[in-house]
Parts: sequence; C-alpha cells; structure tokens
Amino acid sequence: MPYLRTLVLDNVHISFWRLDESSEEMWTLLRNLTDVSPYAERFSRIGSEKRRCEWVAARCLVHRNVGASAKVAYHATGRPFLFSPGAETPAEISVTHAANLVAVAFSPRGHRVGIDLEGNEKKAWRVRERFLSAEELRRLSTPAEVLAAWCAKEATYKLCDVEGFRFVGDMECGAIEKGQLRMKLPSVGKDAVVGLSEVEQLCFALSQWRKP
Repeated sequence: MPYLRTLVLDNVHISFWRLDESSEEMWTLLRNLTDVSPYAERFSRIGSEKRRCEWVAARCLVHRNVGASAKVAYHATGRPFLFSPGAETPAEISVTHAANLVAVAFSPRGHRVGIDLEGNEKKAWRVRERFLSAEELRRLSTPAEVLAAWCAKEATYKLCDVEGFRFVGDMECGAIEKGQLRMKLPSVGKDAVVGLSEVEQLCFALSQWRKP
C-alpha cells in the first residue's frame, strides 16, 4: 500500500498517498477498508483513469484514518465532510491532489481547514496576474513565491467556502515569513493564517482561521 505519511500540525492530521497503482487496484484496496457500495455508482461514472485513482485514494486515506463506518459526503457548496451515524469521527476534512500525490486533512468538529498542493511554477508564473493583485505582484517577485501564493489562495478558498469568492479582491497575501503568511479576507471579516511547506517536491499549504 503506497501510503506515504501523516503530518500533525496544530491538531490537524494530514495524510498523503502516492499514486502508484491502477484505479482497479486502488478499488480493491478500498474494498479492504470499507463497504464500497455507497461509492460504486460514482466511481463508475468517472471517466479519467487519473481522476479515478485520485478519487479512490482520498477515500482510502479517509477509511485508513477513521475506520470503515465513515463516509465522505458533500455540502451544497461542494465542500466535503465526514458522515458517520453513531460514531465519533472528525467531521471536517479537506482534500487536494497534484501530480501523483493525494492529501486529506482531518480536523476536529468545528475546526474547518483548507489544504492545497501545487507544483507547476511555470504555469503559476504565466497566469500570476489572474490571481495576484498589483500590490501582491510587487511583493512576490520570484516563481517560487508566486507558486506559494497560488497554493495559499487555493487552500484559503476551500477554507472560506463562499460562492463567488475571488482570488483578486477577496484575498490578499501578506509576506511569506518563516514558512507562513497571513491572508487578509476583507469580505469575510476575519483573516487566515497559511502554513507553507514542501512535500514530495510540491508546495503544500494549510489554511486556518487566524485566532483573534
């Protein structure tokens, strides 16, 4: 089983899975962890082999961490959560994938987080004006910084879970200092703190509400 590792940051458990198998092999692994009947119809409708692997890997990580009874469900906005009748499990999750890596963050009930993985510096640099303001562009001058800002904004977008939320206008990256940055969120009325690190040569971001 190509489970990679689990990190614990600020009471948030983040598990990573490296994709080395086919979707059918992944499906067999999932069957060993839980009853797959609630997932079968959705799995059959995913056309892309890579997307099938990512989708199943996320659920393998869920059931490896919280047991067989929990199931992944979705809010109306599309944000995932854990549903487990009669069982105490972490209710909050966030999911991301990039390249051959999938990650799932587990946090206590009521402690929402957002995570993201990004690895394409060239693409981030090419489209930087789509997600960075003029002020941010002056502050973030290297491809690595721009990629980190993109990753941080993607993670914060998941944290906020607001329809129509804009990368330019609703989010403003502060300077990156000691592996983290402050994300100003004027339309939300509170800010986020984003931790940044490198996992398997990918940029990883964990976004959480900034404490008063």
